[in-house]
Amino acid sequence: MTKPSRRVLVDFDGVLMQRGRGRKGPEVDGALRSMKALKSLGYEVMIHTTRATNGQEGIDTVAGWLDKRGIPYDGITAEKLDAKYYIDDKAIAFKGRWSDVLNQIGR
Repeated sequence: MTKPSRRVLVDFDGVLMQRGRGRKGPEVDGALRSMKALKSLGYEVMIHTTRATNGQEGIDTVAGWLDKRGIPYDGITAEKLDAKYYIDDKAIAFKGRWSDVLNQIGR
């Protein structure tokens, strides 16, 4: 594996595969092109998904979906690995002020 500074952790559901479509949903527009771009920039691309907590079966399901569409990746994990960037559709960027986070959540 490459150094964490060249690693990107990409969420699966809602970022690569459209949410709410079960195991066989379509890809999010631009996912294939963008993942290829990350690889061409020299990033190690790790797919982050809770589906990997189901053991090898969950990993195989995600890998099969990615492989069928030609989406490049270096690994699949349920762990939050050290990475330069995290790409997730449910994330709130923390910029040092909890009041900003709470305002985004809508207390």
